[in-house]
Amino acid sequence: NNSWSTLHDGSGTAPSQRANIVPKFYKGKIYILGGYGGDNFYDVWEFNISNSSWIRLHTGAGTAPAVRYNYAMTIYKNKIYIHGGRGSVTQYGDVWAFN
Repeated sequence: NNSWSTLHDGSGTAPSQRANIVPKFYKGKIYILGGYGGDNFYDVWEFNISNSSWIRLHTGAGTAPAVRYNYAMTIYKNKIYIHGGRGSVTQYGDVWAFN
């Protein structure tokens, strides 16, 4: 087909505009964490491809890694794992799991 189509226009319930994210596809959904958009973020979002909707899974408050971008991420057995990344002035080497 070689054509693009809009699945979601970014309005309503959706993550704020951001860059330096590491999206991952898992079981029909796309997951993003954190990123940079003038500020560093550390929320967790899920995009459901079948109904083109976003849901925020975690705000980043409470027990969570420090805000960051440019991290390594994978999903294994229903858990999201991240390693490293950068914050405003810090480079991280820690490992976290989210389920």
